[in-house]
Amino acid sequence: MTYKNNFINQLMSCGNKWKSENIFFKTSKKLQKLQKLQSNIIFKFAVINSSPYFDIKQVQKKKKKQIEFPFLLTKTLRISHGIKNIISYKNKNLYINLIDSVDNCGISVDLKKKIHKESFLKKKVSNYRWF
Repeated sequence: MTYKNNFINQLMSCGNKWKSENIFFKTSKKLQKLQKLQSNIIFKFAVINSSPYFDIKQVQKKKKKQIEFPFLLTKTLRISHGIKNIISYKNKNLYINLIDSVDNCGISVDLKKKIHKESFLKKKVSNYRWF
């Protein structure tokens, strides 16, 4: 799947795919006017800059407290997490979030840095057999 299909599927709400396609194409037109670059390149850089390398998983051992440990994400999971980070903040317009993540600033990049910091702090717990 391409970035375009992933964005459209993540934007889709209540099964209305045509609405998400309209939003996607409107933002791509605005991005091309503002940035003077192709929208595909902007989408790729935005997803790369906002996709985390780690995620935190919770495991509960026999009636004990939950243990949180970091694990590496595969490429497809990284892309989907990056797209979710960009789309999740709807208080701004989508094209503003994309421009901010291309410039390595903004809410989605801050969320990525926060996840990396938490995973670095919790890596002492990650001595399981699958690591």
